Amino acid sequence: MSSALQLTRRGVGRRPAGAALDALAAAFATARVLRLPRLFDADLLALLQRHLAAAAFTTRIAHGVYPPAVDLKLRDDHLHGVLHFLLNDPAVVATVQHVAGVPEIGGFVGAVYRLLPGAGHRDSWHDDADGNRRVALTVNLSEAPFEGGEFQLREKAGRPLATIANTGPGDGVLFAIDPSLEHCIAPMRGVTPKTALAGWFCVDPSR
Repeated sequence: MSSALQLTRRGVGRRPAGAALDALAAAFATARVLRLPRLFDADLLALLQRHLAAAAFTTRIAHGVYPPAVDLKLRDDHLHGVLHFLLNDPAVVATVQHVAGVPEIGGFVGAVYRLLPGAGHRDSWHDDADGNRRVALTVNLSEAPFEGGEFQLREKAGRPLATIANTGPGDGVLFAIDPSLEHCIAPMRGVTPKTALAGWFCVDPSR
């Protein structure tokens, strides 16, 4: 299902409305996850990728999960600022509020990460639920299709809900944050790295 929400270098290029917006909300309510094809248009994605090609990344270890998750985090406040500016556009926030059925969302906060095959990078099942994070978003920023690294969502009781290989250029995945749900990124395979934005629409993004 097309998201009809697309961001450009100048901001929101298009957004769903009326019946299209209600259809997205119904799909999200049922599946708890929603694919957002071409959330970042080709021009915006190319601009981001040019900056990412020369950017520095540092190792990040998340000790709040077990086993600890390991990846690389982008060290570029300017690029993170651009992404936060785009995703905190009132039109984007209003769309996510309606689609996710969470009217109290105040804004978005996130970061760019990279997973390298064969480098010991890994994720662990976790829920991100802290009372402030309400809906999560990941966007593929990779320069080439990668192997592995699928997004996985399941109920904590064990029932799988989704496995999504989010390899499309600029494609996004929006998913619910709830104590009854947990998610994970599958191990990488092959030789191509995965670079993605990951973050949350929060009640109070300053937290």
